[in-house]
Amino acid sequence: MMAAVVMAEQGLDIIIADKNQILGRKLRITGKGRCNITNDCDPSEFTNKIVSGNKFLLSSFKKFSNRDLIDYLNSAGLETVTERGGRVFPSSSRAYDVAELFVRRLKELKVPVLFGYTADKLIIDDGAVRGVDGFVSGKKHMLYSDRVLLASGGATYKGTGSDGSGYKLAIQAGHSVKAPLPSLIALKCLEKADCASMQGLTLKNTAIRLYEANKAVFEDFGELMFTDAGITGPTVLSLSRFYISKASFADKVFNDFDSLRPFLRFDQSLYSTLNSDGRFRIELDLKPALDVNELDKRLCGDLGKYSAKLIKNALNDLLPSAMIVPVINRSGIDLYKHVSDISKEERMRLVNAIKHFVLTPLGPDDPDHGIVTQGGVMLNEIDPSTLASKKCKGLYLAGEIIDADGLTGGYNLTVVFSTGRAAGNAISASIAEIS
Repeated sequence: MMAAVVMAEQGLDIIIADKNQILGRKLRITGKGRCNITNDCDPSEFTNKIVSGNKFLLSSFKKFSNRDLIDYLNSAGLETVTERGGRVFPSSSRAYDVAELFVRRLKELKVPVLFGYTADKLIIDDGAVRGVDGFVSGKKHMLYSDRVLLASGGATYKGTGSDGSGYKLAIQAGHSVKAPLPSLIALKCLEKADCASMQGLTLKNTAIRLYEANKAVFEDFGELMFTDAGITGPTVLSLSRFYISKASFADKVFNDFDSLRPFLRFDQSLYSTLNSDGRFRIELDLKPALDVNELDKRLCGDLGKYSAKLIKNALNDLLPSAMIVPVINRSGIDLYKHVSDISKEERMRLVNAIKHFVLTPLGPDDPDHGIVTQGGVMLNEIDPSTLASKKCKGLYLAGEIIDADGLTGGYNLTVVFSTGRAAGNAISASIAEIS
């Protein structure tokens, strides 16, 4: 939609072909329906939150940064609000309003939209694109053009149309696709019973670390929540980007769609061996503001206060009630031991369990529910300044279909808007040169 607006504003005759019956279907549900549009951090820091493609995206961000996006939406009548962590949302808290802003603008520009369109293949002649061959309601429908932009999304939340079908067209044009994986996703944990007992509990101001073979490979601070089978929340979603990328096939590159197709199903079995050797663990620091000595002092005070009670009834001032049993179990102390009988060594084990609350990650909770897709069309096959294909003249690729993604916090939608705008401007410029 962003690319179409840009091109229409410059007088190009264009058409949007969408397999859905409504534009921006995935956009309308993003951020649990609130739409975390972007992040209001300094543009110079923005690329640090991009995990794949940060250098590739520099050109797009330079032309249209996160702050430019905020100004663009505000000037178009969409008021925004900045929340904790720099996350920017529409003031209405409705993703619908973001999508409809573009829909209205497209209508004003009289951009035609072909709904229910299934693209089957690109029309390519002598190394250059000539259009798209597809279907509407089962009837053949060909679109002729010497400029085609693939902005068909990734491969997660397939019900929105983001089903990986765009990879088929890219591969047909000579592109390679790095294995698509779900990213920014809730994780299942081996300690399912513990998580289920804490289901719905939200922890704020908690430190989280992912370890691989005792080496910290990711750390963050903020909010997380327990589910019936594991954990979710902002810090977990970002952590999942690094954990899921360790799947055995993560670096596999596909040059034919039939070989790629099985991986688009996101079968749980693909991730069943991800931590089979136990080399990954997650540690939560439940009291990051206190060092070990300060926490021990605090614990001593609580144990002295409740010295006549059982240990399982003596930690309510220190921990959420749902966490008390899981923490004590990790310390190895008998739940029914009297506080007065707790030794210093046992007390230090409690401190350790609070500062290093261990969870063992398994696979994604539901692979199709990755907020974004990591992987996609290889970046070395795309011109970073124009988003033009290096494999097929007249073909452009933007958004989630390319191998560029970042952490949670509004960074990924900025990638979508910035690359879409860059592609739209590049296509307009290429046509202007001819005329």
